[in-house]
Amino acid sequence: LCPFHDEKTPSFKLSPEKGVFYCFGCGAKGNAFHLTQKMRSCNFEEASSWLLSLSLLTTNNKTVPMVEQKEINEHELRLVLSALARYYAKSLSESVEAGAARMYLYDRGISPETTIKFGLGYAPSRSIGQISASRYFLQELQQKNVSISIPAIDAVGVKSFPKRDRFAERLVLPIRDPAGQTVGFGSRLLPQPTIYKKNVPKYVNSPVSSVFAKSRLLFGLDQAAPFIRQHDEAIIVEGYFDVLTLHDCGIRNVVAALGVTLTRFQIEHAARYSESRAVILLLDSDSAGNAATDKLCASLLPNLVQDAGLDVSVSHLKPFKDAADFVQSIRKHQDDAGLRSLFAQTILANKIPWEQRRDKVLLGDLFKPGAPNENGDQDVQRQREVDNNSIVVI
Repeated sequence: LCPFHDEKTPSFKLSPEKGVFYCFGCGAKGNAFHLTQKMRSCNFEEASSWLLSLSLLTTNNKTVPMVEQKEINEHELRLVLSALARYYAKSLSESVEAGAARMYLYDRGISPETTIKFGLGYAPSRSIGQISASRYFLQELQQKNVSISIPAIDAVGVKSFPKRDRFAERLVLPIRDPAGQTVGFGSRLLPQPTIYKKNVPKYVNSPVSSVFAKSRLLFGLDQAAPFIRQHDEAIIVEGYFDVLTLHDCGIRNVVAALGVTLTRFQIEHAARYSESRAVILLLDSDSAGNAATDKLCASLLPNLVQDAGLDVSVSHLKPFKDAADFVQSIRKHQDDAGLRSLFAQTILANKIPWEQRRDKVLLGDLFKPGAPNENGDQDVQRQREVDNNSIVVI
């Protein structure tokens, strides 16, 4: 069946020998690059990168395709990150030490299926030297007849100390590009770690590299893309576990920013998978989340919406702090079907156009005590009595 339109009788023809496809129903046609771009809603560069990575991972030839040195280094990084993701996932599923991580996921309501789908992992407390991580990477990649340099292993930034994994004793969350390739990691500190001192950050990410830039990535986009397309709407939340818990209960057109600050690129990138370019901002309901939403509506969205033709709305899940809190609380009383229905109703009931949120922010600033008015007066809410029963604010 054709993946680009609804049909009951197959009309889609794929020719692997010629590397082309054609649909006799809707007329879609092209080569492997066109098919990848349409299926993954990505540009030519992203499609090329994904197809090239497939050829590198499955080749029986030791010869790496002739590309520029910069591209070779990037692919080296991607292969190392992919091997590292598999190592962390294996540690989570098999390591005795990872028992606390598995229990944490259970307590947060994350199923084994979602754990596998998102490639969640665990970084052991042992040092890089003890686990022979570099040798592990080399052995795995050499089995695929791919040559990887030591500098590429160092460049992924897994060592924050001379012999220590920067993610040690943390739950590890692979960050993937839209094509599903691991480009970096997020990590969460588990309760009662043994090797850390006090005041360590709860979340730690990979360092910036040629493939990892927080401002240009969305957590869960590789999983959410087809569902954004299906629902014609992307929901952007704030945290990793907001995405994981919503996906786990069947709400899957959801992605997360890698931090509280959303960028122009992230919003536009999420919207590209929706035919109507629709996005709902569903950030946390705490003071930081509200401040971030206000700032987006007052500063970023006015130009972005006009330039990119987006349909942006804002919603919330109050009195719940965030989506993860909503899911964990409602699941105690509802099955997943009921939860999905209640989530949709809540989002719809609280949804407003971004302009309305912007106007509320601007009016709040305007009528804040002490704010100057156009005449330079310090009290904008100066009132003039018109008659005994009427007050007009000027």
